Amino acid sequence: MDTFARRRVRAVLVLLLSLSPATLQRAEACFCPPISRCDAVGAADAVFVATVTERVRENVGGNLQWTLPRLTVTKTLLGTVPASVTMMPAGGGPDAEEIAAARPGEMWSGRTSCDYVFVVGREYLVYARRLTDGRWTTSECDGTKQLSEARADLDFIAGLPAVNSPARLIGRIERSVRDPKNRASLIGVPAPNVKVSINSASSSVTVATDADGKFELPLAPGAYIVAPRVPKGARRLVPERIIARERGCVPVHFSLMSNGAIEGRVIRQDGSPVRRVRVGVIPADVPENVRPVSGNLTPTTFTDDLGRFTIELLPPGQYLLAVNPRPHYDPSPVFATAFYPTGARQQAQAIDVREGERKEHITFRVTSLPETTVSGRVVFNDRPISGATVSVAVAEGDGRSVSSATSGRDGTFRLRVIAGANYVIRAFVRTDTGYQEGHTRIPVTKPVDGVRIALQPAVKRDRPRQER
Repeated sequence: MDTFARRRVRAVLVLLLSLSPATLQRAEACFCPPISRCDAVGAADAVFVATVTERVRENVGGNLQWTLPRLTVTKTLLGTVPASVTMMPAGGGPDAEEIAAARPGEMWSGRTSCDYVFVVGREYLVYARRLTDGRWTTSECDGTKQLSEARADLDFIAGLPAVNSPARLIGRIERSVRDPKNRASLIGVPAPNVKVSINSASSSVTVATDADGKFELPLAPGAYIVAPRVPKGARRLVPERIIARERGCVPVHFSLMSNGAIEGRVIRQDGSPVRRVRVGVIPADVPENVRPVSGNLTPTTFTDDLGRFTIELLPPGQYLLAVNPRPHYDPSPVFATAFYPTGARQQAQAIDVREGERKEHITFRVTSLPETTVSGRVVFNDRPISGATVSVAVAEGDGRSVSSATSGRDGTFRLRVIAGANYVIRAFVRTDTGYQEGHTRIPVTKPVDGVRIALQPAVKRDRPRQER
C-alpha cells in the first residue's frame, strides 16, 4: 500500500446528480492525519515550486474527457521533474463502466475531496508523486500548499542535509490493551523491547523499540521491508514495504493485538452440530446496557458445517460466550440469544483468557426456536391497500429485514418469522401522490393474526429507508 493510500480514509457517498451513469459524482470526505515536513519530503518523488498556467482537456477513454491542471515548474527543490507537468487526480480516474456509458464530449466529474484543487494563475509548493505510467499527482494528504503559505516548508527544505545524505526511518509500535478507565474500549500503549528487522536487497539490520515503543535509524535510499518480531501471544503483523528517499523521513507504525482465543462447538440437545450460527463474546466486566466502543472486544464468527468456531485476537480478560449475541437472526435454523453454558445471561459462566491463551474444547448446547407466522392488513384511511411492501425486522436488532411480503388485493399479508422475539413490521407503497408508510411493533411467541398497519404520507424524503 502506498503512502497516499495509508494516509487517507475515505467515506464515499454516491450522489445521483444527473441523468447519465457516466456523470455520477463521488462525494468523499478525505481525512488526513498530520504529516510532518520531513515525512512529506520522504514520501515525495519530487518537490518543486510551480505556477498553474492552464487547464487542459484530455480524452480519458471512449467518449469521456476530463480537464487537468498544467503547471510550469519555476524551481526544483528535490528530485527531478520536467519543466511542464500535468497533474493527475490523486483518487484515480473513471472505471470502465463510466467510460463505456459516456456520451460524445461528456466530461468526467467523479473527482474526490482528496484531490488537490489547483487554481490557474496561482503559485504552489508541490510535493509530487510519480505514477507507474510516469505521470505526476499530489493530494490533500501530501503537504502541497500555496506558495504564500509555504515559508516554513521552504526553510525546512533549505536546511536539509547535503545531497546523498541518508533518510530517517522513524517507527513506533503500540500494544492494544483494555482501557483501565473505560473497560468498554481499547487504548494503545507503548510496546518496548520489540525487535524489528529492516531488510533490503543488500543489507539487513535489527533494532529494538525503546521504553516509548519507538525506534529510529538512518537508511540509505532504496526499498526496504520492515518486519517486527512479534512477541509470543500476539498477532503476527504484516511487514511494511517502504521506500527510503534521501534526506526525508519514513514513518512506520505497528499495532500489536493479543492473540487470545476461544475454540469450541455449538450443538443441539441431541448432539448434532449447528452450522452457520453466529457466535461471539462480550467482556464480562462491561455492564449489559453498555455497548463496547471497540469491535475488537466483541468479535463474532460463524460455526462451520461441524458446528466448530474459533474467536481470536482477544485481549486478556474474562468473556461471556454467546450464540446469536447480536439480536438479529442469521440463516435458519434460528436460535435465541443464549449465553454459555445455560442460556441465561444471569447464569453465564465467564471464560478467563490470559495473554495469548487459547481456551479449547468448549461445547455449547442450544435449542432452536420454532417458526411461526404474522398476518394482517395494510390500510390507508381505513381502505385496504394492495401492492404494499411489508417487511419485518427484529426490534432489538440491526434493522435487517428477516422476512418480507406484498399485500394482496384486500390489503392482507402473511410473514414467516421465528417465535420468541419482538418485531417491527413496516409497510410502504408508492402512489400518485408520493410514498406512504407505516409501522407497528409486536411481540411474537405464537402465530399472530389481525395486525393492522395504517399508512401515512412519508415525511421529508422521497423514498422510505428499507432494511438491509
